[in-house]
Amino acid sequence: MNITKKGALILLSTLAINIAQPLSVYADSNAYNSEKITSSTIEKITKSDDVNVLDSKIGEETTTANGDLNVSLPKSTTEDITLNSNDENISVGLPEENYSTAVDTGKSIVYKGTDSSLGLQTTEEGFRALISITNSQASHNYSFDLNLPDGYQIIDSSSFYDQSEGTGDIFIVNNEGIVVNMIEAPWAKDTKGNSVPTHYEINGHTLTQVIDFDEDNFYPVIADPNWVRLGRNWYNSRDNIAKAIDVALIATGYGAGVKGYSSAMKLIRANRHHISRVVESQLRSILGPTVASSALASLDVALTVGGTSAGDLIAKGLDIIDGRYDGYIFA
Repeated sequence: MNITKKGALILLSTLAINIAQPLSVYADSNAYNSEKITSSTIEKITKSDDVNVLDSKIGEETTTANGDLNVSLPKSTTEDITLNSNDENISVGLPEENYSTAVDTGKSIVYKGTDSSLGLQTTEEGFRALISITNSQASHNYSFDLNLPDGYQIIDSSSFYDQSEGTGDIFIVNNEGIVVNMIEAPWAKDTKGNSVPTHYEINGHTLTQVIDFDEDNFYPVIADPNWVRLGRNWYNSRDNIAKAIDVALIATGYGAGVKGYSSAMKLIRANRHHISRVVESQLRSILGPTVASSALASLDVALTVGGTSAGDLIAKGLDIIDGRYDGYIFA
């Protein structure tokens, strides 16, 4: 069979197209599989925790279980996570690690990088960011820029608990001194389930998770900043009321550095009326006027019990006043 020059060119072009298309499809499939592996690793390491993950779509709002927060996960890490509610709008900038555009793998939205990847999940109470570190050459620092409304503060729980700075919960306080959001204490684990040292650092409105992995860890290492929008059910717990009061005292100029029973008792005795007003304001905003009317009486009871912080003493006083002392406040 004779093949003209023109015919040969057409044949070669056709072959090139037919070869290139499967390679392109393979590349896309391989990339997707890589993100699925990251997602599977995340699910394996987090399967025993008590965080309920919601189905979410890239760039679309998902409403949390209590119905008062809409979360939208971005198409790329150059965009922000948006958190919108009736009374506030917050956005969260993601780490700058040259991650790829978002891939929806089911429960997680994954952004693939060279030495680490980022998985985002919408949860019943907010969202969480799961950092997947694939080797010891990866960055140890992952920063999230919090774009908060005017007057909001970020407060580290180490300010009132006897713990190392950045190892406990981080609280977001609004311009009325009310705790409205929380970033739970940091954790990190390698693929064998071994804990990896980690902590937060706060610089203005930037929260950085520092993860101290090394060549002895089993990779990937997963780390998890978990953002929680605090609703009424959270505040019914005595322990959480204690945290809210401690944070409010610091936000209003009292309580910073006051740790332990003796210091907490001195603080309450020396500032009884101011603390009563702070506690009443907190309770009125989060649990209503009926509970708020017990604020002053709770301080009197607080001086008769033991505890670890001013908030702990006062919350125990409230729990005793409600007649049950069961770990919940008027619930």
